[in-house]
Amino acid sequence: MLLLSVLAGVAEPQRAVAPLPPPPPGLPPPPPSPRELEIAAEVLSAFPQVSQQELMSFARVHLPDELERFAVAARRDSAEAPALFGEVVRRTLELTAIRERDPERFARLVEQQQLNRRTDRMAQWCRALKDGEREKMVTELTRTLESAFDVKQVLMQREVADMESQLVTLTELLERRHKHRKAIISRRLNELLDADEALEW
Repeated sequence: MLLLSVLAGVAEPQRAVAPLPPPPPGLPPPPPSPRELEIAAEVLSAFPQVSQQELMSFARVHLPDELERFAVAARRDSAEAPALFGEVVRRTLELTAIRERDPERFARLVEQQQLNRRTDRMAQWCRALKDGEREKMVTELTRTLESAFDVKQVLMQREVADMESQLVTLTELLERRHKHRKAIISRRLNELLDADEALEW
């Protein structure tokens, strides 16, 4: 089924798609095209618990680049559009779960995404500027990259701390299992040999 392969990442490889021109400053982005809405409804049919309106609102704020790539592909009726929207759904579900479970990490991830988008745009501006104007922009880009680096470091430190905590838990479990080796083997042996379903709890 196309939807499942899309969400499992098995769909055809993604090609680079040129972005839509940004809307004029101060104007909201254009509404979704009928084709975008059709593809979104098709992909979301596999997720009855997800509201299309809520997902699109979240994605406009937190995943604008991914949503834009989908919009371009849908308007060109590209075969990759469902896979791109499937990625928007996957990332939205992942981020909303993080927001509920760990609001601080979610805030850092949002900050990282914003800084990454800003550095990409600043780099485009730098390439377009002449040498005299470029130097000031390069300095500002460097400061923004330093901020992005610091945020990423904090996120990575949190990941390392989480992994260390998991390692402690697994080590303790391993030691307990080693200590109770005979009892665990005996219990499993009884489970395997006592196949009388009437005696099961």
